[in-house]
Amino acid sequence: MAFLITKSHNSPKSPLILRATQNLIPRLAGLSNMETTRQRRVAKLIQKELSEIFQREARELTGNYLITITLVRVSPDLGIAKAYLSFLPDKNKEQQLELIQENAKNIRQALGVRLRQTVRIIPGLQFYIDDTEEEAAKINQLLSSIVIPPAPAEN
Repeated sequence: MAFLITKSHNSPKSPLILRATQNLIPRLAGLSNMETTRQRRVAKLIQKELSEIFQREARELTGNYLITITLVRVSPDLGIAKAYLSFLPDKNKEQQLELIQENAKNIRQALGVRLRQTVRIIPGLQFYIDDTEEEAAKINQLLSSIVIPPAPAEN
């Protein structure tokens, strides 16, 4: 993306072209993909604490499921944390996710007790199913089904 800017003392034939850096436009629009150091630290801390909450305090929510928090993304204002979960066993993941989403308020409260000395505002929690393993398996299956004919012999 380039902007065309002309100065009054420059001739119109020699415009000054400014190139926007990769991050400038998304930041102005509030759509930054790059995380700040603070966002990464808070996300890592939330991931660690959520995993402990699911292992120790929320056994009635998890039941016989092993829940892994694979990724946490925090918004730039640290107001929202998106947690991506993977479940073992794989059956009824959507039902388990709904149960966790219904109890997000209680999970946030437990997180607040653990983080009250570290973070001023406890972010709102949004939970999603992490399906990267399934997508990787589909891609591997597609790649293995490709038939590549042998190269013709050169004489």
